[in-house]
Amino acid sequence: MKAFKTAAESLEKLMDVTREELPDTMAAVRLSGMEISDLTMELSDLGLVLVFSILKLEALIKALDTLNYASHFFWDIVNWIEL
Repeated sequence: MKAFKTAAESLEKLMDVTREELPDTMAAVRLSGMEISDLTMELSDLGLVLVFSILKLEALIKALDTLNYASHFFWDIVNWIEL
């Protein structure tokens, strides 16, 4: 009988602690979830910025390559005229 009383008291203490601690713990878990979600969105946005930056860089390299080709073509014509 005493063992049942001790077990009941222990269970009651556990329930008291659970009632006391669980709301704050759950709030912390929800906040962590929101922060993870925000971080995921920021990383996704950063990935898009990186992709667009790479595309712009690729276009710039192509433009510079075209300009370099045009410059060589121009000087070839100038040299041909001078001959």
